[in-house]
This record gives sequence, C-alpha cells and structure tokens, in this order.
Amino acid sequence: MVVVDGLVIKLVATSQSLVAEKRIKLFISDREWIYKKIISASQDAIIMADKDGVLCLWNDGAQSIFGYSSDEAVGKTLDLIIPDRFRERHWIGYTNVITTSVT
Repeated sequence: MVVVDGLVIKLVATSQSLVAEKRIKLFISDREWIYKKIISASQDAIIMADKDGVLCLWNDGAQSIFGYSSDEAVGKTLDLIIPDRFRERHWIGYTNVITTSVT
C-alpha cells in the first residue's frame, strides 16, 4: 500500500506491482528531495507555521533575512518576526484565515 497526495493505492503483490510500487516510492522521494533542495537553496525566506502560528519550517533564506537560525526559530511563534506594534492585528487576521480559509 502506498499513499500519494492523500490517496491510498493498494497494490497486489506480483512482480509487476512490486516494480510499480517501487517506482511510486522513488517518484515521491525524488519529489520530496527536489522540494527540499529548492527550499534550502532559495535566498528568499521560506517559512511555514502551523494553525497555531508555531514555526515548523525555516530555511537559510529566512536566516539571512531575519537573523535567526532554524534551531532558534522552529518551535517559536510568528511573534518572532512580527513587530510588536503589528502583533494584535496580525493575530486577528491569522486567526480569521485559519478559521474561515479566506484570505
């Protein structure tokens, strides 16, 4: 069984299906490898936060722009990079987007 973009693909254990499963797994791992390389090589800040605003992805571009390493940033909230004067408005908007899925 393989999961691709949320779809479960069940393969019968024949030599052809085992080859197909291996190809699917290689495709997924190649795609993930490419994404990781793009994110790590980007000079732009690429960050990701969860629904609570906790940072879970922080690339080298973010370190260059904001001055915090991944070890320093991941696990902290977006408050790390939101100036004090904008935080209240930011969290109102963030909560609204998370709740409604409308930007």
